[in-house]
Amino acid sequence: LIGVMMTISGIIVFYLGYKRGVPNTILWAAFPILHGLHEFTEYFIDNFDLISYIERFEIIFSISGSFVLLAAALEYNGVLQKPIGKLAGLIGLISVGYFVFGLPEELLEGIEHTIITVGIFESNPIRFMQGIFLTILALLAILFTHVVLILQSRKGLITPDSKLTQTSIIAILLLGIYAFFEGFSWEAGIFVALRAISLGLFIVVPIFFIFVNKIGLQRLIIIDKGGIPLMVYNFPTDSFLSFDSSEGVRAVLASGFITAISSFSGEVLDAGSSLTLRTHNLFFIVSHYKSKIYALQTLSLNRNLEKKFDRLKEVVSSKITNSTNPSDTNTSEIKPIIKE
Repeated sequence: LIGVMMTISGIIVFYLGYKRGVPNTILWAAFPILHGLHEFTEYFIDNFDLISYIERFEIIFSISGSFVLLAAALEYNGVLQKPIGKLAGLIGLISVGYFVFGLPEELLEGIEHTIITVGIFESNPIRFMQGIFLTILALLAILFTHVVLILQSRKGLITPDSKLTQTSIIAILLLGIYAFFEGFSWEAGIFVALRAISLGLFIVVPIFFIFVNKIGLQRLIIIDKGGIPLMVYNFPTDSFLSFDSSEGVRAVLASGFITAISSFSGEVLDAGSSLTLRTHNLFFIVSHYKSKIYALQTLSLNRNLEKKFDRLKEVVSSKITNSTNPSDTNTSEIKPIIKE
């Protein structure tokens, strides 16, 4: 039953994350799904006396979920732009697989039955690594990246979201509670009952991150093919951080940059197709459509966002005249469409 619940919750997390355009949706969804697979293998081992190598898959599924959690936590607030989290998770998964399948069965059983005692609480090496060690690393990753954001904000490089500190504190508390109940065991009845908290957190933690994580939309720039910005729409704060810029001079500079890149790529791009550009912390999705250039500036990128951008430019294009004068652009009709 627990395995089914975890698998269903992972599917729900994936659906919600995909619809919201949340980065690393697959990682957040894989966290409960891998635990569900762990519960399935444990059930079959206990009830059908399966051969011993199936037990190795049980261990791999259990630890893999924690590595996936660590990978997602490393990248959740946008400090690490490169896929450091995914790389760390992949290295961890490969190492665990090599370790689990490479050890003799007797030695692996010995490790499983080794008891680690911390006061009145008990654990074993595998449970300690999966429930405590890797989860604490994920917790520290969120704390460290949060500190980096605060330091950057004090230098005036970024403007953090006002709720960033609150969400980081809640995330750290959730992971701390999860680590405690998942990593230790205690025969006292109240602890056994409270351990249901850790099972619930397999669902609560990814859903929390899905709903607080934001795609980081910055602005939409509509440019005439000659490089004149016809309209600049700044999205309301939709990310953990933003970069200070004025709508005037920097918008013109941005439009000139985008126009130059688009012109250079004109022979490659067909009408309506898109080009993705990256400049340090920012992404630009640039597209030619009906003699206009549409550029969406964002802090993260995924396929669902690109599809929505394609639909948006088709609708917006019907509201834009062929004039190259920005004052002729009816922004009062266009802005409500963009907000939707």
